[in-house]
Amino acid sequence: YNLSLPDDDTFFRHVVLDFFQYPQDDLRVSIAKSSYQNLSISDKGQNLRGVISMFGNLSDAYEILTNKYWREVLRARKINSTKYPVFTREQLNGFLPNDRPTRKKLMKELNLSNISEVDKFMKNNLTDTLEHLIRTKVFYCVHQWRCQYCGHTNSRSFDGMKIKNSCEICNTEYFAPIDLEWKYQLNEFVYRSLIEHTGLTVLWTLGFLQDQFNRGSFWYLPEVDLYENYDDPEKKNEMDIFCVLSGKFIAVEVKLSAILFINNPDYVDNFVKKINLLQPDIAMLSFETYYGPNNKDTVENTKASLKQIGDDIRKRIGGNIELNIIVANDVQGFNDQPSDIGWFGRRTSSIY
Repeated sequence: YNLSLPDDDTFFRHVVLDFFQYPQDDLRVSIAKSSYQNLSISDKGQNLRGVISMFGNLSDAYEILTNKYWREVLRARKINSTKYPVFTREQLNGFLPNDRPTRKKLMKELNLSNISEVDKFMKNNLTDTLEHLIRTKVFYCVHQWRCQYCGHTNSRSFDGMKIKNSCEICNTEYFAPIDLEWKYQLNEFVYRSLIEHTGLTVLWTLGFLQDQFNRGSFWYLPEVDLYENYDDPEKKNEMDIFCVLSGKFIAVEVKLSAILFINNPDYVDNFVKKINLLQPDIAMLSFETYYGPNNKDTVENTKASLKQIGDDIRKRIGGNIELNIIVANDVQGFNDQPSDIGWFGRRTSSIY
């Protein structure tokens, strides 16, 4: 006997698409059933799977990349900027908390004797985590210099750096100084997947859901294209997450801010349409914040509007489907500085 599990794509094709058929002698065989005819992982979904694969598992990718420290680092570069996302070590140190209340809180959590040890712990922990992210190729360790002849800014990776180097433009020689400064360049694929394609909020939602189950299994697909008709591939809908959590099929729509969803009636109508076709056990809306940086509405007003929208959606999808709404800013610890920022290596351990 040979027992094997289907891959994630095959599994969710059977969950979502109209594979089930009643026997021919069953009277229900004539009942018309509306459902999607095909699905595929979108480009954004493939990119997010690629980022997760760099860590080997969802848990590590979620715990490191979506904690407060790395969210701020990843979003520090302006979108559409032509510059490479490169950080000096001092710039990365600048994202560490410098206020006394936070450091006193960390001192208690880490069981350290004084605040100066907290500073040393955080910097050592940053070094350990950065080293891990370089090994996973989320960051590249590079040295940069400006050519004295043509003014071009050259960049060499740790592996490509030599004692004698040549400018990429004019071939002017550059001798690496013994005290050369290393910088840390964010992988453009990671930046595009998580920031430009807003995959960071999807990654947080996946990790949050995985943390909720305590029995059974957890299967997922990120960012799926859904097709109502085989003959019309241009007519498609998107769902940000499919997952099976403790035996229940969950379909999740993810947006960065709740106000973006509330202020666009098309988003609401499309969500209801998709859920009525999919018929999951649980329909979920996931947001990182209540409103964006340019919105002047209050959190209380946005919460009230979101509740009203939720009540309307529940009426439109029927009583057999449960609707859950989560906002990351309401989840305990989401906006707190973590006691460690991702990787507990030998430098971090040396504090104890």
